Amino acid sequence: MRYLLVGSLLFLALSATLASFADADADAVQAEEDLRQFHERLYKFGDLPSDEAVARTVARAKASPDDVRWLFWAGQWGVDERVKDFDWLDGLRRAAEKEYPPAMALYGAVLYGGSERPATDVPGGLELTRRAVAKGDALAMHLLAIAYAGGLPGVPANLERAESLAQRAVNHGMLRSVGVLAKIYSKRDEPKATQYIWRAVEIGDPETISATVDVYLYGKTPNPTKAAELLRRGALLGEPAFMEQYAMALELGLGGLKQDRVLSRQLLQRAISMGNPAAEADWAYGQVTGAFGVEDDKTAGLATLQRMSDAGETDAQLLLARILIKGEYVKRNEKTAIALIRMAAEHGDKRAQRELEQQGLGFKAQ
Repeated sequence: MRYLLVGSLLFLALSATLASFADADADAVQAEEDLRQFHERLYKFGDLPSDEAVARTVARAKASPDDVRWLFWAGQWGVDERVKDFDWLDGLRRAAEKEYPPAMALYGAVLYGGSERPATDVPGGLELTRRAVAKGDALAMHLLAIAYAGGLPGVPANLERAESLAQRAVNHGMLRSVGVLAKIYSKRDEPKATQYIWRAVEIGDPETISATVDVYLYGKTPNPTKAAELLRRGALLGEPAFMEQYAMALELGLGGLKQDRVLSRQLLQRAISMGNPAAEADWAYGQVTGAFGVEDDKTAGLATLQRMSDAGETDAQLLLARILIKGEYVKRNEKTAIALIRMAAEHGDKRAQRELEQQGLGFKAQ
């Protein structure tokens, strides 16, 4: 009996050990998959990492405070405002001090980009990023190209240097720099700029897609059909901003799109789950007006739009203004509506600026 008991205990211990090894292997596989996805996102506009993947990154950074990879990626998602319970800035600094090139590049950009914490340090930030470039880091090349393309306080723009860095970044696999090259060429070589704009669109550069949509919607020769196609492409790439905009395009029938409220609701729900405030405002608007096929709840919808408007969310301000001007769901109040549009315009919303300019209400769009 004693031998049987000892054997059973040994079997249980061995089983626990094997299970522990299996868990460790699964964690390692998950870690490598997370790193692959993160790299694809940063370099090639891959899918946005899930909240779970970001949480795993933060947990690894906390558990392994000397592992520069996780300190860097926690910093990357911190810059994107997706990290709440970890001092990602301190972790990024520590990774940079350990001479990890991507962390040097990103922390350098934080320093020269202007912030309260840490204090802005243009020379120090540029030097740190240049050192990462010298180590062959594509992110450093990309960030420094952006800096030189636009200039910094005390550092005038240098398009030749910006072009060289952006081209090197592209050659190192940083496809985000295609959009930077498009911007550089737009200032001096229009045919080449057009070539790079479409290359950036094909790659899936969100900023370039957004700018091109604006041209198709508000340029000298509008093309709503092309705009709708680009919004669909952006939505398929998993960008929450484009999901929201494509949902609105479906609701409005932009460019001949057939209204599809099942799809538009799904797009809004997904964008809301990813923290997109414009989608939240759209949903509230739907509660008030029935748009997107959202279930009626006027009280909740108006409360959400008012709360978001008070917080300075321009999408909510414009939608609330639309409701007030229409006067179908609440008492018409054109004065308050115009005030909301003006607030949105003063916060840089181009739609609001155009609206005021077109109505001759004293705002000159830039």
